[in-house]
Amino acid sequence: MDLRQNERANLKRCLGGLLYQSYTNLEILVLTKGTLTKQQAEFLAEFTTGLKSSRLAN
Repeated sequence: MDLRQNERANLKRCLGGLLYQSYTNLEILVLTKGTLTKQQAEFLAEFTTGLKSSRLAN
């Protein structure tokens, strides 16, 4: 999915569904074509709160 502003709602719904399920042995990879903007990195960082392990790297 695209991380431009108009697609963030779709990605938020998609990631939210993955994170709030009963299966706990889960790894989510977010791949990009290049570097993330500050806003894109902050948007993705919202999903790492409360996770057992997370890493966001550019």
